Amino acid sequence: MSDEHRFSDDEVARILERAAARETDIASRAAGTGLTLAELQAVAVQVGIAPERIAVAAREVVAPNLTAKSSTFMGAPTSVARTVYTERRMSDDEWLQLVVLLRETFDAPGNVSAVGPLRSWTNGNLQIHEEPWADGFRIRMSTRNDLGVASALGVIFATLGSVMLLKVIPKANPAGIAIAGLFIAGGIGQIISIRLSIGRWGRTRAAQMEALAAQITRLLDSSRD
Repeated sequence: MSDEHRFSDDEVARILERAAARETDIASRAAGTGLTLAELQAVAVQVGIAPERIAVAAREVVAPNLTAKSSTFMGAPTSVARTVYTERRMSDDEWLQLVVLLRETFDAPGNVSAVGPLRSWTNGNLQIHEEPWADGFRIRMSTRNDLGVASALGVIFATLGSVMLLKVIPKANPAGIAIAGLFIAGGIGQIISIRLSIGRWGRTRAAQMEALAAQITRLLDSSRD
């Protein structure tokens, strides 16, 4: 990212919000027609925020979102992603500490791999990658839930029950109506159960990734001290 890129007021506020809790004080000094990265860093230094933190936060704000749109099932996300931008590649010791955190967080050993500067920890659909990005690095976390596919069974049962119901109602067949009702109830129950399960899963994974993002930032900051 070029030092001459000029940030809008909205970008300034978002960058400062990510960089420190004292963003209100800084934003009041930074408000105007736009600031370069160097100017923004100079303002932040006045209140004790490291220029490196501003650079990382700026990269997060202006970096294009390359993550595919999240698919959903009845409003619940079936995929979750979180990216952490860093100034440098993690050291081997820092990477090992991250692997330990990942194993503890997701209660899984996972598989570790490395190709050149690329490093990964994967466990099924759960993917964590460290990779070069722009003039720094990023740690990209993503996962997806395939339970939405299982909802097709519920749709099939509900549809079959509805078809049966339309056929038996004119005949006033109590047994047929009861069976059709069971199919419909079972199908709807399956769909609702899956929807609730995916919702819980999505909230849990999002919270886990957010906590990991904070831990990664603290880990890199502690190594800088």
